[in-house]
Amino acid sequence: MSPSIRTRRPTRRLLAGGVGMLVGTVRAVGFWATVLFPLVYALGYLAVSLDPDLAVPSMSVLGPLLAANVLALVVGHGYERPSRSVARSEAGPERQPQQGD
Repeated sequence: MSPSIRTRRPTRRLLAGGVGMLVGTVRAVGFWATVLFPLVYALGYLAVSLDPDLAVPSMSVLGPLLAANVLALVVGHGYERPSRSVARSEAGPERQPQQGD
C-alpha cells in the first residue's frame, strides 16, 4: 500500500468530522436565533410603546429581520440537542469513585 492511500482515509475522516461539527454548530445557532428573534421583536415594540419619541420600525428594517428569522428557522430546523451521555463521553472518561469518597 502506498503512503498516500494510508494518509487519505484518516484525513477524510478528520475532514468529515470537522464538517459534521460545523453543520451541528450552524444548526444550533440557527435554532437559538429562531428562539430569540421573537423576544427581540417584543422588546422593540415594548420600547416603542413606552417611549413615544422612538420611531416605529419601517418595512426596510422589519423585512430583513423577518427574512433573517425565516432563514434561521430553516437552518436550525434539524437541530437536536446532544444528549448528556454524548457530552460526557466527549469530555473524557468519568472519574470512578475511590474508597474514601
